[in-house]
Amino acid sequence: MNQLEKISAFLQPRGYDLRKLKGQDLNNSNVVSKALTKQEALDAVKLYSQLEIPILGGDVFYLDRTGRIDWTYDNWYFIRNANENDIEYLKRSIDETEFYITNYQNDTFHNCIFLFNIVYEKQNTREYIDDERNNRIQNEL
Repeated sequence: MNQLEKISAFLQPRGYDLRKLKGQDLNNSNVVSKALTKQEALDAVKLYSQLEIPILGGDVFYLDRTGRIDWTYDNWYFIRNANENDIEYLKRSIDETEFYITNYQNDTFHNCIFLFNIVYEKQNTREYIDDERNNRIQNEL
């Protein structure tokens, strides 16, 4: 089983489907977009760590008493530091994501469950991210 298959297998029975909220095709089983409870999200962070997949960030949603899911408009993200190697970046993205999820609070929404949608770095996006960072650095010089 490759990394994407392991992630899909992990997410399949968990969380809440976000495809409709995000305007994605509900009939496309290749698209997995889930909002996870705090514990599920922390379990996902452990999985990404084991698979050595950096986390790019994520969004926070809320689930109200009627079962409606909506955006809180809270989020977190990481930009790889110019001097970070792969291991340092992986560790920082995992540690800071775990800290964000564990300590997340929002007093605006009452009687709600907060859900976390984690965005991870796919292998083929690493080149794009590095190119963007290099372009930004070149433009700053």
